[in-house]
Amino acid sequence: EVMRRLNTLFYRNAPSGTFISVVYGEIDPSTGTFTFARAGHNPVIWYRSEQKTSEALRPQGMAIGFTSGSRFDTTIEEQTIVMEPGDALVFYTDGFSEAMNRARSLYGDERLLRKVTQIGERPSEDILRLLTEDVHGFIDGVGRTDDMTMAVIKRQT
Repeated sequence: EVMRRLNTLFYRNAPSGTFISVVYGEIDPSTGTFTFARAGHNPVIWYRSEQKTSEALRPQGMAIGFTSGSRFDTTIEEQTIVMEPGDALVFYTDGFSEAMNRARSLYGDERLLRKVTQIGERPSEDILRLLTEDVHGFIDGVGRTDDMTMAVIKRQT
């Protein structure tokens, strides 16, 4: 509902052709429940500690401001997961997945997912640092072409 209201307000007030991507969610720390919606944004990576695996969570949803009314309202989808102790969530902008090296190859979502699987047991600040270092090592001094924003949330207990 929050995403639907945000889209309506943004669509009415932003210049035509302007849109934003966003993930909106709520975590219940007592149960580990994370309920969220994704509006045109990169997937959320869920590291599952017990299985030692990572998964890209991709509920449907188009960018805020792209369209209005029922087309947006019927497309946006909510997803709920239960994080166990040791699980982590990685949120990132496309500056990470679309980072390009000298050979013009993209870092990519799959490489990011594999790296999270490799380092997911580490504390959240280490995950953030190691992912950032890996992407910067990949681009090898080429420089950024887009913003690179990332947040890591890890359930302790």
